[in-house]
Amino acid sequence: MLPLDEQSRIGFLVGVAHFHRAVHDATLRADVRDGIPKLRDLFADQLRQAMERGEVRPDRDADDEAMLLISLVDGLSTYILLDVHTPEKAVQLLDMRLAQLFDGAGAG
Repeated sequence: MLPLDEQSRIGFLVGVAHFHRAVHDATLRADVRDGIPKLRDLFADQLRQAMERGEVRPDRDADDEAMLLISLVDGLSTYILLDVHTPEKAVQLLDMRLAQLFDGAGAG
């Protein structure tokens, strides 16, 4: 989901243009409202599977963690486009968050 190369950068810019239009268009906004929960559910299901395997602590809220990951990627993507972070730095920051999420699951 991060714009790490030219193709994914173009894809992200198309998404930004869609977002901009959706802010002012109720029909597009409804599509986004319907799409984001589906993406969250996809990620949350993956996190629940990781919890079942003991890779993520079971006390985590999979839906909230999924939404936080989506939000982090959205923000990092914007910062890549604005040259706040390099793609490498954005990946490093995302990896840090994933390590925190998956860290200590088997401890205890």
